Amino acid sequence: MVAAGGSFAPAYQWLATLDIDYGRPLGRWQQFLVVLSTQLFGWSLGHMLRHIFVGRRNGIIWPDTLPLSFLIQSLYGESTDSVTVAKPEIYDATECERIISEQSSESNFGCATTSTRHLAFLTGGTFVYQVIISYIAPVFKSLCLLCIWAPQNKLLSLLGSGWNGTGILSLTFDWEALGTLQPLITPLWAQIQYYAGAILMTYVLTPIGWRLNWWGSQNLPIVSTNVFDTSGNAYNISLVHRFRNPETDITEMVSDGHYAPGALMYKTYSPVRLTVNSALGYICSVAATTAVIVHLALWH
Repeated sequence: MVAAGGSFAPAYQWLATLDIDYGRPLGRWQQFLVVLSTQLFGWSLGHMLRHIFVGRRNGIIWPDTLPLSFLIQSLYGESTDSVTVAKPEIYDATECERIISEQSSESNFGCATTSTRHLAFLTGGTFVYQVIISYIAPVFKSLCLLCIWAPQNKLLSLLGSGWNGTGILSLTFDWEALGTLQPLITPLWAQIQYYAGAILMTYVLTPIGWRLNWWGSQNLPIVSTNVFDTSGNAYNISLVHRFRNPETDITEMVSDGHYAPGALMYKTYSPVRLTVNSALGYICSVAATTAVIVHLALWH
């Protein structure tokens, strides 16, 4: 419950986009109701479909909640493993409860103290390590072997750069990047499948697609999450939104057969262009929905 309550609500991104990109912020109560309704809808949908995805009598463990659960249990959990009750001469229930309470409190205090000490050491070590990587020696965030081997070769720099390229043969010592997949708790078979798919899409399909100019991507960066116009510049959404008719959609037409102002500006200015890496990512996201349906049909 702590992990679920402290998770990031996806509706925040929609509210931020509506405010920053479109200049139409919602009121505080509207924002609260949007976030609350979307979260409740997701949780309710998951509960209603639990017997389909999991099964009526089966349980399921979410690996990403295990570290937080273990941390809370280590710091505040109650342990009765070392609790022993001395047999009193007179069997008094009140006396037995007092003995159990005292020994349990001493045991919990010792466990909590040890766990807190370990947590303090790990937190301090992680802080020092991140300060060194982020400020003192940021070069270790991304060591591009291809760029070091041939720094003047633009093609190798494009393929090997971890910042502006695909990152082939690029090493990193940044724990923030190493721990993205949570390797300590993610099963090995899941990590192998993830990295196999990442290598196929980033190291194979992305360079091939960029070289063959899929979706007109050669005048765009090979890897980027930004949105561009046909000239390769960052897409200026204000040029479309400023003349857009709020009562019609960007692709709809008015009753007299002419484009609405927003759609006309969109057609005149530029269609949206994505990098080949982002386009492949969207394709995989859509394919994942079909994969889930096929998985349920095969295994349930």
